[in-house]
Amino acid sequence: MLMEGDLRGAILWPHGNMQRRYVKKPSLEISQTRHKGGAVAAPHASEWAKPIDGTVKLNIDAGQIGVGGCGLGAVFRDEKGDVLAAGAFQFEVPWEPRVAEAKAIYHGLKLAKELGYRHLEVESDSLLAIQALRKGRGGSSEFHLIIDDILDLVVCFDFLVWSFVKRSGNNVAHMLAHLQPWEIGKRVWVDDIPVDVMSLAMNI
Repeated sequence: MLMEGDLRGAILWPHGNMQRRYVKKPSLEISQTRHKGGAVAAPHASEWAKPIDGTVKLNIDAGQIGVGGCGLGAVFRDEKGDVLAAGAFQFEVPWEPRVAEAKAIYHGLKLAKELGYRHLEVESDSLLAIQALRKGRGGSSEFHLIIDDILDLVVCFDFLVWSFVKRSGNNVAHMLAHLQPWEIGKRVWVDDIPVDVMSLAMNI
């Protein structure tokens, strides 16, 4: 895939036996760090912004539901800002915040794989999780083991960027993480996106 413009400042890497990929850096990007598996780190964002052409942006979030459960939210949008799909995952497990945020990224990536999205910008308001993913493997805590599981999924994608966004830029995923009514399990919407999700996404 060759984005518009020349190859100055482009990131190039081979992916298995696939043809070498050419991806132009976004103009606002200050610095990037390549990691094993082909993932690259993007700078912080202060509000939600559209992804580069040909890329789907996945926003994820996690939240505590009551005293005994956690909810995870995921929303996929294209370069026009249109919502492509959304998901809500609810568990009767009171994970600590950093574990819940890592779980949200993991389940969001699994859903992206199921839906066939291969070029992703993954955005979370958990700086701790994003920093851990940029750093790579290390640690034996539950949180770090989930980070390892996430990194194992990276090879399923042709292009993937880790991005941090402040809470104010992650409202749709936040709403999905706290979705009511409470229903243990996984809910995914592709053609019938909830009205509340569409309305909030359009107001960003």
